[in-house]
Amino acid sequence: MTTARELMTPDATRVHWAETLVDAAGKMAAVDVGALPICGTVSA
Repeated sequence: MTTARELMTPDATRVHWAETLVDAAGKMAAVDVGALPICGTVSA
């Protein structure tokens, strides 16, 4: 059986929550994907 670890990309491209939409679109175009995970924390 295939594990989740085997399916995951080890160096996935991601977007920090404070990056602009233009930054995110540029990263998505560079790696030819339609979505990126958003990382980081926001203090409430």
